[in-house]
Amino acid sequence: MIHIAVSAVAKLTVKERESTLAKYENYTELNALVKYTAGILGVTLYKKGATAQERLATLEAENEELKEKAEALAAENAELSATMDTVLTEIIPSIMGTETE
Repeated sequence: MIHIAVSAVAKLTVKERESTLAKYENYTELNALVKYTAGILGVTLYKKGATAQERLATLEAENEELKEKAEALAAENAELSATMDTVLTEIIPSIMGTETE
């Protein structure tokens, strides 16, 4: 026989025949208690801010932010490449007096 006690302080204790099988603390959402084949129990719990939907929303926001940063870096890289081309093809030859016309 399995006893599951959930208290108001976000603690979950899983016991079997007076033996504690697992303790969960600081979880705010009990999603499921599942009994699998051969009597194996599964518990699906989430901590505050760590539900699948919340994590996905966080990752989507971070992904969008990283895309914007990557685009900005690509633009900066293109600008630096153009500047280096100017330095190598125009400025250095004019300083060295090796301009070709």
